[in-house]
Parts: sequence; structure tokens; C-alpha cells
Amino acid sequence: STDGYTVTGTAEAGSKVEIKDSTGAVIGTAIADGSGNYSVSLPASVGPNANITATATDAAGNVSVPTAGKTPADADTPAPDA
Repeated sequence: STDGYTVTGTAEAGSKVEIKDSTGAVIGTAIADGSGNYSVSLPASVGPNANITATATDAAGNVSVPTAGKTPADADTPAPDA
């Protein structure tokens, strides 16, 4: 939306989750709750169809393998002509 994007998922409880853009810059962080759930708000400036990755770092400093994703397509873009 014009307000931004929300990334949700699960990770090890208490781990720090970082969302990075395609350049590797951190654009959002969260701490996974006791059930391992997290929600990270990203700014609208990230843009539609942007490549992002998520990693989780546990208390011992172990970093997960990055999980790739994309922000949703811009809902206001009309479909191309057939």
C-alpha cells in the first residue's frame, strides 16, 4: 500500500529477523515472539515487486540461510491490453 508493506513469518523464538533490500541494506527488523511469529513493517519507498530477503539470528549468533521474496505488485497498475 502507499503506507508500506508488512512481512510476516516464523523463526526461532526470540531471534532477530532482518529484512534486506536487493542491495543488502536492512530495511526492517523484528524479534520473533515466544511462538516464533514475527511481523516487520517496511516503508512504502521499498516499492512494488521489490526483491527482499529475510534472515533470522538466534541468541548464539547463528544466522539462517536467507529466504527470498518480493513485495506485492502495485495494485493500482492497470493490466496490459490483450
